[in-house]
Amino acid sequence: MNRAKISLTKLIEIANAFCNQHPRLYKRGRPPVYEESLVLSLWVFKQHHHLSWRKLESLARQILPNVPDYSTLYYRVRTLPLERWEEFNAWLAQQVLTGDSSEIPGEN
Repeated sequence: MNRAKISLTKLIEIANAFCNQHPRLYKRGRPPVYEESLVLSLWVFKQHHHLSWRKLESLARQILPNVPDYSTLYYRVRTLPLERWEEFNAWLAQQVLTGDSSEIPGEN
């Protein structure tokens, strides 16, 4: 998979596969409105394309029906534990960079 050709919808599929294999246990309180996989994929897309939060929101709204506004997205990214980001990055590196894409939808 070429890094320059990863689309937002593909990133969402990848993040969904990660979240299904590695579910996060929430402690208490109200359940999140937006799925963790959406937050992970939007943040990776933002970093990959060097976008501002507002530009990310604008582009995502053109592609996806239900997208958090940039302030909600920023809050969710900021409050995710560092260990979760490290776990996602390690999983992504194992699946994509080493060529073991059997767990990624559409890459078989």
